[in-house]
This record gives sequence, structure tokens and C-alpha cells, in this order.
Amino acid sequence: MTPALPGEAGADFACPMSTPAARRRRLFWRLGPFVLFLVCLAVASWRGWISPVSLETVAALHDRFHAMIMEHPALFLGAYTILYLLVGVLCVPGAAFLTAAGGMVFGTAAGAAATVIGATIGATILFILARNACADYLERSQGEWMRRLREGFARDAFNYLLFLRLAPVFPFWFVNIAAAALGVPLRTFVVATFIGIAPATVGFASAGASLRHVFEGARTKYEACLALGDAAACRLEIPPQALFTRDLALALVLLGLLALVPVIIKKWRRSDV
Repeated sequence: MTPALPGEAGADFACPMSTPAARRRRLFWRLGPFVLFLVCLAVASWRGWISPVSLETVAALHDRFHAMIMEHPALFLGAYTILYLLVGVLCVPGAAFLTAAGGMVFGTAAGAAATVIGATIGATILFILARNACADYLERSQGEWMRRLREGFARDAFNYLLFLRLAPVFPFWFVNIAAAALGVPLRTFVVATFIGIAPATVGFASAGASLRHVFEGARTKYEACLALGDAAACRLEIPPQALFTRDLALALVLLGLLALVPVIIKKWRRSDV
């Protein structure tokens, strides 16, 4: 007898009913933080706490933090790695922007290396927590269907997980928890995660590093203008065409190729059938 799938009659696992009250609660938790942010933003603007950010201000902040990082590079790189670890454990969105910031501050090589290490450790911690806290419950609640799914996934766990990392079809945190529920071995999870996230990480870090070079070039021209003595005529500007550098183009091409991975794999599998 074929076991029932989730959602079918006789299934061991079924999603809870969606009542109007439950839908209202979900809507509140989805929109509440965003509405609160808008309210805070409106109050801050009304009180004059927010002022336009000029490139001159950004340059001053960049110089300040860049000097601190140059004095203690290992300390700040370690702090960035720990920060990325926490982002992975706490499932904080916007990791791509943090990766680009790492490339802008530390350069492509150091920024990407710290990101991969921090993200892998953070994902592994979440994986272990999910395996210890949730995997047994998921297996009991979904019964035979879940067991068969786990067995099928385990036969080629490394390749499946590597595919999910190379082509991020699902959120990073979801893959961590799903891998734990599907019984992926710890070593397989760590190796596939480390290898799989590296290409996109290098792409985003390279994009961030290219923006740093563009910014430093614009600042050099600004300082040269100030040296001529006519400060009123000097502006720190970055023309839009200067943002699309060779490094940034290569980074975007790399990320674009990653998006084609699912299509390539599907065609390859069809050709083998």
C-alpha cells in the first residue's frame, strides 16, 4: 500500500487549519515590524534626527574605520567572521549585503575567506541545534513518508546539498534545518556547505571590493581638487558609469552563471534518461 503524502487522507502529517484569527496573527507579525520601522523613520525625520548623507561624510567615516582596521587587521577580520557566524545562526536576512561589505573593507580574498568560514560555522551550529531539537519530532510527525524521503536524500546527500548551496533555490537557513531533518551526516553538511557557498561569496565580495576601488579613486580626485585651494568648487562625486568596473562585471557574470546551474543540471539529467 502506498503511504499517503502530507495533505492527503490518512497522512501522518498535516498542516494546521488556517483560521481567520491565525491569518490575522500572521499578517500582524509580517507587517508589524515594517510598520514600526516606518513610524520610527517618520518620527526621526520630523524631529530632524535624520540628515542627508554626503559622500564627504562617507569619506570621513571610511578613513576613520580604515585606519582602525589597518592598525588591528586580524582583530577586525575575526570580529567580522564572528558577526557572519551570528548572522547564520540567527537567520538574519541581508547576508549578501554583509558579504559585499566584507569585500569592500577587507578585499576580495580576505573578505570572501572570512565570510565562507563564518557562514559555514554558523550554518553548522544551526544544523546541530535543529538536528537535536527538531529532527526527531519531524520524523515522528511525518512517519513513513518522511522516512522514505530521508532515505532517498541520503543516497546522494552531498550532491543534493551542493546543488542547493550553488543554486540558492531556498533560503540559506531553510537548507540548514531541512538538511538536519533529512538526516544529512555532519561531515557531508560541512564540506558541501563550505564548497557550495564559495562561488557566490567570491562574487559578492568582488563586487564590494570593486566599489571600494571606485570610491577611493573618486576621493583621490576630490583631495587633488582641495589641494588647488578652491574648496567651494570641489565635490566628491562618483559618476554612475564608474560603478560598472571590470571587477564588478566579472562578479555579476559569476553570479549569473550560478543562476543557470539548475537549468544545466535538469538538461543533463534528461539526457541521461
